[in-house]
Amino acid sequence: MPTASYVTIRLVLALTALPHWYGVDLDATGAFISAPLPPEEQVYLKGIPGYDLPPGKCLRLKKTIYGLVQASLSYFKLCKDVYAKVGLRQLDCDECVFVKYSQNIKGQAPLSVENIIESGVFMTMDTVPEDQRVYKSCIYPVACIIIVMYVDNNGVRHNCHKLLAEFQSDVAKDGRIDCILKAICLHSCLCAI
Repeated sequence: MPTASYVTIRLVLALTALPHWYGVDLDATGAFISAPLPPEEQVYLKGIPGYDLPPGKCLRLKKTIYGLVQASLSYFKLCKDVYAKVGLRQLDCDECVFVKYSQNIKGQAPLSVENIIESGVFMTMDTVPEDQRVYKSCIYPVACIIIVMYVDNNGVRHNCHKLLAEFQSDVAKDGRIDCILKAICLHSCLCAI
């Protein structure tokens, strides 16, 4: 099953434990039934009670269902495809983590991973005056959203409400995953691990 490692989860929680970082839970409605079966996989079912089939006939699945061995992997592949399409980048060190970051200082060059590491921005996370911000809701020089997948649950950490709203909108426009974002208490997450 595709899950982020506990080390990764703890690291993300530690990195985002600063003030003005927020946590939400991304709950996909009918997660495992959202993913289509690959064309080369054929799964057949007997008729279900109340749905009579002609003798010698069966049902062929078009999408995965709960209980199907490959359901969680198919859902992960669907999320990977949708998240890439809406601009998130999958980490190499943990494939169940997706990030999107953006320069939040007007007039500055776009950010790369190297820029962020070299500048030490994540070490100090100084605040940016509101008149110099690209995203008014983010007080930091880097606006960021981090998604950590754990089977069919997605923990979202962000410091920019607009990036989160853009993500929600883009996923809804794609239409392959029906997501509900639920606010969570970061303190309860930190105590649980």
